Amino acid sequence: MLVFASPILGEQISRGSLLALGISTLGVVLVIDPRSARLEPDLFIGNLCLLLAAVTWALYSVLIGRAAQGTDIFSATFAALAGGYLISIPAGAWELRHASLGETTPGVIAGVIYLGVVATAGATVLWNTAFSVLPNAVASWTFFAQPVDGPALGALLLSETITPTLLLGGLLIAAGLRIASR
Repeated sequence: MLVFASPILGEQISRGSLLALGISTLGVVLVIDPRSARLEPDLFIGNLCLLLAAVTWALYSVLIGRAAQGTDIFSATFAALAGGYLISIPAGAWELRHASLGETTPGVIAGVIYLGVVATAGATVLWNTAFSVLPNAVASWTFFAQPVDGPALGALLLSETITPTLLLGGLLIAAGLRIASR
């Protein structure tokens, strides 16, 4: 996000931001624990898609703050989500022709509603609000908390193990966030 914020928003990249970026990135690498990474050729397309998703999300995050200036955040969010339907609806139709839908139960319907309303629309409004009211250099650092959230929730809700590398990575991410906040 720092890379996009500089040319698009004219934000300066400070030495502190670069230091925070380096420390937080090292923390993310420890949280992910590359020793357990699977880099087989059959996973290349999926891994490439994840990398492209991160880059496009960073660009989106920078642009939404700019787009929200002069309009309310709900209108900007609605426009962004509606724009996503231009790809999602045809892609979903294509997928339905190539895969079965599966059993539709009340639990599945509730899960889809939760994913659509809370995890997508609600989270997007909150994310977009952060980028509309905070400087990009501040709001973008919350992205580094995401790799820690999943394992933390896994430990809390599923009794998964917190590893020493996860703890060290989380501490480095927190240190990076602390440096960035100054």
